[in-house]
Amino acid sequence: MKKVVFGWIGKLLDVDLSKMDWKVRKLGEAVLTKFIGGKGLGAYLLYKKSPKKLDPFSPENPLIFLTGPLTGLGPASGRFCAVTKSPLTGLFIDTHASGFLGGEIKRAGFDAILIRGRSKRPCYLWVNDGRCEIRDASQIWGLDTYSAHDVIMEETDPLARIAVIGPAGEKLVHFSVILGEKLHACGRGGSGAVMGSKRLKGIAILGFGSLRIAEPDRFLRITGSLIERASFSENGTTGGVISANSRGMLPTRNFQETSFEHADNYSPEALRRYRIRDATCLNCPRACVKIHRIPGVKDISVIQYEGMAMLGPNLGLENVEDMMRAYLECNLLGLDVISAGSVLAFAAECVQRGIIPKEELMGFTFGKGEFVCDILHTIAERKGIGDILAQGVKRASEKLNVPELAVHVKGLEMAAWDPRGLLGLGASYATADVGASHLRGWPSTREKPLRSALDVMESLLEN
Repeated sequence: MKKVVFGWIGKLLDVDLSKMDWKVRKLGEAVLTKFIGGKGLGAYLLYKKSPKKLDPFSPENPLIFLTGPLTGLGPASGRFCAVTKSPLTGLFIDTHASGFLGGEIKRAGFDAILIRGRSKRPCYLWVNDGRCEIRDASQIWGLDTYSAHDVIMEETDPLARIAVIGPAGEKLVHFSVILGEKLHACGRGGSGAVMGSKRLKGIAILGFGSLRIAEPDRFLRITGSLIERASFSENGTTGGVISANSRGMLPTRNFQETSFEHADNYSPEALRRYRIRDATCLNCPRACVKIHRIPGVKDISVIQYEGMAMLGPNLGLENVEDMMRAYLECNLLGLDVISAGSVLAFAAECVQRGIIPKEELMGFTFGKGEFVCDILHTIAERKGIGDILAQGVKRASEKLNVPELAVHVKGLEMAAWDPRGLLGLGASYATADVGASHLRGWPSTREKPLRSALDVMESLLEN
C-alpha cells in the first residue's frame, strides 16, 4: 500500500519554455522528507537540474517556485519561495513573498513549479487546477506590474493569484523582482531578471484541491491557539524607522550615518494619514500589510519598513511623500526597494565626492527627492548611468573604481538594518549564504547583559 506523505501533494510542474511544453512529475517521499520544502527542496532541485558554471541568464538556469508542507494550512502559511541562480551575486538565491500565491500553488495540485528554457516570444503561464497553458504575452510585454497583473487577470480568472515582472525584469536589471498580487515581492537577488531572460512576463495560478493533514483535530487545536495569540498589527512594519533610529541602526546617506535627523517624519503616525486599508495574507489575522494612497498619483502601494528606510533616510529625503512615490515607482517598474535604495544612495555619495557629475544623475543627490523617480526609470530602462547602476552596487562601484563606497555582502546590497547598532547582525550578514539578508539570522536585540557577572557572582556561588 502506498504511503501517504501528509502536507504534500507529491507533484512538480515542470515547464520547458524552449519546447513550449510542460509535464507533471512525481516528487518522491525520500526527497520531500529529506529536504522539507521551500529553500531546501529548491536547493536540491537547482543542484540536480543545473549544469556547472551556469550563467544566470542561460536558458538552462531553472526558476523554481516552491511551497512547504504547511503552506496553505495554518496561520500565516501563504508564503512561497523562488529559487534560482542570482544574476546579482552569481550565487544560489532563495527569495520569499507573502500573500496567497503559495497556498494557491498547493491547491492547484503542485508542491513546486520548475521553469526552464527560453520562449521565442513573450509569454505567461496559466496554471489552472492541475493543468498548464503557455499563453502569448506580446501585448503586455513592456507594461508595468500593475497593468500586466490586471490584463492577465482579465484573460484568466478574477480568482487567480498572479505574479509578474515589470519593465526592469524585461531589461534584465540585476535586482529586479517578481511581484505577486501587486503587493508581495520576491525581492532579493534578481529573480525578476531571470524570469525576464526566459521572456516570461507572469504566472497566474488557480486551484480548488484539498490538502491532507495527518491529525486534523489536533492540527486545528494547535492552529486555533496560534491564531488567538496572533494579535492584529496596528502599524505593520512602518514603526521600524523610529525603532532603528533610536538604536543607531537606521541606514542614512548610504550608511554614512546610523540615525536620521528627520526620522520623525517617517513615524507610523505621520504615515497613517495616507493609509487607506489593511491587507492580510492567507489564514493570518495580523493584517500587517498597510496600503497607502500615494500623493500626487492615482495608484496605491504597500509601504513596509525596508523600503521606507532605503528610499527615505538612506537617500537623505526629509519629505516622506518623496519616499512614497519612489516606493510606488519601484513596485511598478519591478525593482527591489532595498537594492534600488542602496544603488541610488551609492550614486548620491559618488556625486557628493565628485566621482559622478550631478548632471549624469539628472540633478539627483542626497535630499533631492524630486529626481528619484526619474533616476529609477533610467535604471529600469538601462539608459546612460542607469545601465551601470542596473548591475548593482558591487559591479557599479568596480566600474567607477570606488569599491569602498559600495555597501554589500557577496554582491547583495545590505538590508535596512545597520549592524553597527547590533554587532551580531554583522556576523549574520557576513555568513549568510545569499549575502547581506536580514532574513537569515537575527541575533538577540540585547547584546549586553542587564547586569555584570561580577554583580551576581556571590549569589551564584551560594546556590
